[in-house]
Formats: sequence, structure tokens, C-alpha cells
Amino acid sequence: LLQAGVRMPKGALVTGPSGSGKTTLLAAIHDALMTLRRTTALRVHVMMVDALTLLHKEVGRSEKQIHALMDDARAAAPTVLFLDNLDALAPPRGRVSTETNVTAD
Repeated sequence: LLQAGVRMPKGALVTGPSGSGKTTLLAAIHDALMTLRRTTALRVHVMMVDALTLLHKEVGRSEKQIHALMDDARAAAPTVLFLDNLDALAPPRGRVSTETNVTAD
């Protein structure tokens, strides 16, 4: 891609309905990258985080957790960060979840 002049993306968002295999796909890619790290000179840090683990009831704590995660990823750059259940961090407006309050428009 680089030889063709295509700029490499800095991120990708895998979307799809529940049960479509997004987590399974990311887990397989994660495992493949980890294998490459062990068997080759691939120098990339790989992190797989469930966004649900970042949620806290204490106001501001979730934001601090996300900030710390991004700081860790930057410090270990280059980093491949798989963030599963991203929708848990910012539920649709007006909906109630078990971890957050109702958000108003």
C-alpha cells in the first residue's frame, strides 16, 4: 500500500449487529499479532481491552481510566489497541444503561 501511495489508516472501527462475530474477529487478529511478536521481529505493542472494565459509577473515574489507557498506548507506541464494547462508553442519548444515568438531549 505504501508503494502505491496509499496512506495507512490510524484506526479502524468494526461495526455490526450483536452476534455478528466482531469480538471473535478482533480476538483472532489479536492472537495472530501476539504470535507474530513472539516469532518475528515485529515491534508493536498489542492491547485488548473490554470497555466495560473502564466504566465506574464515580463521576469522572471512567474518563480518567480512558485517559490512562490512551497514555499507556502512546507510551508503548507503536500500539494496536482493540477496544471491545465501545458502545458501553457512550450509550445513545436518552437511553438508560446499567452503568450510566439517562443522558438528556
